[in-house]
Amino acid sequence: MRETGAFKTRAEEQLSEELASDGDRRARLQSCDEWITEYETGKPVIPTNVFNRRLNTDASPKLVLRYDHHRTAKSYKGAVVLSFFDSNEYEYVKFFNVDLDHQRGPKKGTQRKIGVGGQFLPPRRGEFRKWYVRVVGSVPKRWATVHKELKARLKATSYTGVFETATDSAGRQFFRLKNVEVLEE
Repeated sequence: MRETGAFKTRAEEQLSEELASDGDRRARLQSCDEWITEYETGKPVIPTNVFNRRLNTDASPKLVLRYDHHRTAKSYKGAVVLSFFDSNEYEYVKFFNVDLDHQRGPKKGTQRKIGVGGQFLPPRRGEFRKWYVRVVGSVPKRWATVHKELKARLKATSYTGVFETATDSAGRQFFRLKNVEVLEE
């Protein structure tokens, strides 16, 4: 990560000029201390965390990712987290809303165990199904067993996407992918 006051790229200079003129966007990106400083002094304070992000511009090299694994996580109904890594071994994650409830049997309606390689059922008209068909090119035999074939179908292909830096509930930062597409070579 870059230190504050270090050499800025042209894209970063353009971004700081945009932020200086766009107060709403600047305020959303500022930390509490930066916002208070701007409020007290009356002078625009450019958020420092903006330059800690990698900028997805035409001048920057294309992000090349490879699929590693999936895991399920608790949310309202549940989520599947697809994990991708770049050449520097940074992890990038993509979240999809899915159903983690048992569909049949004595445990019907209860939530399945969460974790790496967990089972899930993507919603009928959900984003995961659309993304999977677009990336893989075919529909699986059964959507309820798609978790078994994810690694085999996704590992041979390179991916790219736009990402942002996000923070989890424990305060750790991670890279969240906004969209993941097959890298056209």
